[in-house]
Amino acid sequence: MHRRALLLFLVLFAVAARAEGPDQGAQLARFGKWDIGIPPCDKCHGTDGRGIPPHFPALAGLPASYIIDALQAFRSDTRRSDPQGLMRRVAKGLSDEEFAAVARHYHVQKRAP
Repeated sequence: MHRRALLLFLVLFAVAARAEGPDQGAQLARFGKWDIGIPPCDKCHGTDGRGIPPHFPALAGLPASYIIDALQAFRSDTRRSDPQGLMRRVAKGLSDEEFAAVARHYHVQKRAP
């Protein structure tokens, strides 16, 4: 009985981790949320967040807390350094959980030399 309960717990934990885990950040980075008009992060910030200077900064390797803070500032309109308000529109369409997932995704990417 205990073995069956443990197995059920592990399966449910794995499913939950996959649904909300680091893959969510990679999905947003690569595919966006076109159903609500949010383009992939990689379209502007480059493959794996390496950046496209001078207008689109690198995200790869940045602290997750910095990325989350920046997204929150765009969402609240306290940061307005985005051309044509693009990042403000993106941030307003993402949840706090999605901010965290994207931040984790880019934090573990290697910075370009």
